Amino acid sequence: VSKHRKGSAYFAVYRYLLGDYAPYLYRTDDYGATWKRLTDGKNGIPADWPTRVVREDPDREGLLYAGTDSNGKVWFSRNFGQTWTVVTGAMGLPAAGPARCEVATTAADTNYVYALFGANNNGLYGVYRSTNQGATWTQMHGATPNLLDWSTTGNGSGGQAWYDLSIAVSPLNKDELLVGGVNIW
Repeated sequence: VSKHRKGSAYFAVYRYLLGDYAPYLYRTDDYGATWKRLTDGKNGIPADWPTRVVREDPDREGLLYAGTDSNGKVWFSRNFGQTWTVVTGAMGLPAAGPARCEVATTAADTNYVYALFGANNNGLYGVYRSTNQGATWTQMHGATPNLLDWSTTGNGSGGQAWYDLSIAVSPLNKDELLVGGVNIW
């Protein structure tokens, strides 16, 4: 649900398990009566890069973040999803390696954006943070302990990053995160 406009919301659809690898991000401006697709494979996010998440910046209207599946990239749009730009490895995110990406923003400090990456073995690849709206990123947590493992100690390998990867940030404290996979940390 948009914090900027009544009746507006964003939605990500994942059809990978049906053999459909297209990115499906949508926006409504009329309380869900109609939905406009924001990804057509020609406006930034490639046609064969599925998405599972879209987040609106809590302070800057039109600024959106999306995470792609099967290649673990962060994307942003500054124009309500009309065009998308990938955040490159030169900005501090992994250039290659992650399999899936989830993103989160916080009203506590709208300059902060977080990215959670699942590894190819479906365990944790890393948690990254930007303090300048995604311009640059730093790694906050690596693959150990593996927050996505079935173990509550994080000592194992693997996990369910392909299925239940989630990150949330407190709206009151920009440094308080919840990371979820099989367990919540």
